[in-house]
Amino acid sequence: MGWQARDITGEAQIKIDSPAGFMKGRTFMGYDELKKDIPHVIISEGPFDFLHLDPLGNSICSMGAEITDTQIELIRRLDWVRDVYLGLDPDAFLKVQKIADRLEPEQSVWILTPPKDHQYWLDPKASKSDFGNTTLDGVVRSFEEAVRFNRTAMLGDQVLRI
Repeated sequence: MGWQARDITGEAQIKIDSPAGFMKGRTFMGYDELKKDIPHVIISEGPFDFLHLDPLGNSICSMGAEITDTQIELIRRLDWVRDVYLGLDPDAFLKVQKIADRLEPEQSVWILTPPKDHQYWLDPKASKSDFGNTTLDGVVRSFEEAVRFNRTAMLGDQVLRI
């Protein structure tokens, strides 16, 4: 399918790179490994987030910030999935709303947020909103504390950040 590389030194001009012509908007990393005996799917943006969320089962990632209509349709086709958990970056309000508009009410949309007071295993100075830098305990806690998507609450949270 393709690959994705990430600069962890902070010295490269491009932080994340994929091969030319790779159409990452047509599938999800991990999509072909989804298990029908797990009634949820967890969507994240990057491979590091995907790997850290994977112990919860049925983790996939878009390999980028955008979630395309094609990818949303792939989720809709998963007739055994009742709950869709979104482990996206905090600035993803419009993406979350777009996904929820297309999936609900057939599939419930939930928001995952890394706990603010948990340990970070990779880099203590890294973004505290990134699942790729979160311990397994933090990932499990986030799943247990997931919040059902609510436009009013999401909008209020975004206004408070401005």
